[in-house]
Amino acid sequence: MFKEKKEAQIQTLNSLHLAQQDSLNIQLGNLKKVAITIENVLECLMEAAKSCSLGQLTRALEEEGGKYRQNM
Repeated sequence: MFKEKKEAQIQTLNSLHLAQQDSLNIQLGNLKKVAITIENVLECLMEAAKSCSLGQLTRALEEEGGKYRQNM
């Protein structure tokens, strides 16, 4: 049952990527641009979330700002 749900989720994600390809590139580009300025990224992030997966959003932000690492 878990394997079936996992496969269904992967298919849904792949379908999202294919259906939103044009919008996806624009939204991720805008997010990266805003991330390196002093602007608030929340509005751009919310708009990008309409066509991008959480993983894509995370990677785009990490590419521009690096990965957060908490000091222990």
